[in-house]
Amino acid sequence: MSVIFPTTPAKVNIHPLPKNAEMITYRVDDVLSLSAWMPDEFYRIQQIRNETNDDFYERHCDGCWRNSCDFLNDFEDEDGEVDWDHPDLSNHCGVYDNGYDGQYCPRGFEKEDTNIDFFVSNMVFEIHLTHLGEVPRYQYVKDTAFLQAGKVFNDELIATSLRMASNVFGHEDQPEGICWGYNSKPNSLREIVSQYFSTPFNNDLLNLETFEENCIAGRRDASRRRYSSSYLVPNERFLSNTKDALMIIDAEENVQVFFTMLMAGFKPLSEASHVMLIPLTESEIEKNGKVYSGYITIPDDVNKSWFISPTGEMSGLLVGQL
Repeated sequence: MSVIFPTTPAKVNIHPLPKNAEMITYRVDDVLSLSAWMPDEFYRIQQIRNETNDDFYERHCDGCWRNSCDFLNDFEDEDGEVDWDHPDLSNHCGVYDNGYDGQYCPRGFEKEDTNIDFFVSNMVFEIHLTHLGEVPRYQYVKDTAFLQAGKVFNDELIATSLRMASNVFGHEDQPEGICWGYNSKPNSLREIVSQYFSTPFNNDLLNLETFEENCIAGRRDASRRRYSSSYLVPNERFLSNTKDALMIIDAEENVQVFFTMLMAGFKPLSEASHVMLIPLTESEIEKNGKVYSGYITIPDDVNKSWFISPTGEMSGLLVGQL
């Protein structure tokens, strides 16, 4: 068998994408970054948020007259000692000296649960993969997520300003990794999106109220058409509209497929000539009375698509041209 005249199907790297993404973009530097741009209201967050001690303190204790030395000064005896037997101090909360840790509030305030219910606005999920160095390549390096709407206008990729989402480290100028807690890190954009919403949110990094406020602000930006290329990460490039997966082909790892696809008219990335990213759609084909499930590529130079076997034991095999 040779690269030019293969006798067996070659295996390729299939990267699953979230099915309802509006578009897929990429950029290349030390890593290969793939981004899925999700539509407005693609997910609804519904959960009960339990008020924390810090939330209670901020809402009721910060600024309360009892939370000051002046309040206790009014109950000092002749020796300057606080008269703790005074009737008005019988249920003293002690928040000034000890902080709030759930104790009784003499003003009658109690912790409250909040019903969180809102739709997430346009959001971007991003995964960084290796594309240089030792094989196998295209391994998970890191991920991130943030609120942002994007579109292609006059062949230019433009976007609204970026806002933070819950459970993500960093800040709006530089969003960092998603906090996965004790869960295993996902290996594809599809897994990132599904796992991000699979467990209730906590409020360690960005509380849900602020998440909702950011969604409202981002939705307002989009409705007012506040789009600009200046809001994008430099060198971000449009790849495709909604697709089910990407076939990632490496000139060194996938010599046979790279040569075949090159001859079919597919082009490598201009920023990384050893990498091809070919969008795929899940499909079924019928042949001799049998139905085969898999992926098909976008059309090649002769307007033909190529069939790739699905997941499973025989996954990721480039079967041939349709």
